[in-house]
Amino acid sequence: MFNLWLEWLLNPSASPLNGSPADRNNNALVFRLVYDEVSFLLTADIEAGTERQLVRNSLGLDTDVLKAAHPGSKTSTTPAFLEAANPTVVVISAGADNRYGHPNAEVLTRLEQAIGADRVYQTTQQGSIELITDGYSLWVEPQR
Repeated sequence: MFNLWLEWLLNPSASPLNGSPADRNNNALVFRLVYDEVSFLLTADIEAGTERQLVRNSLGLDTDVLKAAHPGSKTSTTPAFLEAANPTVVVISAGADNRYGHPNAEVLTRLEQAIGADRVYQTTQQGSIELITDGYSLWVEPQR
């Protein structure tokens, strides 16, 4: 039996954020996907404002895998959000040599201190990152 479900659609909220240049990012889809006992928090390009709102609303953020928001930009993956998500593994999906310099060094340091450098995976370093689960265990297989 395949027990995969969308547990929470966390963003955008019923009252979208308005009034800043980051509105498009902050109103992006964020959801928590669960397969039996393994969860994934997919954060799109949200920034600190949306992270604060999600933490404040105490929505089910605790997760096994966090896809870092806004390719590891300095505008997201705040300490409070990271603490609420409490991930085991973080994946940062950013293009190699991107013009924005993602992922941000400060965010990388924060992630590495929170969960360990060996649990932070970057597409800029490791290419495609394959996440495999049977619903109880999780395997991460970088392609490089």
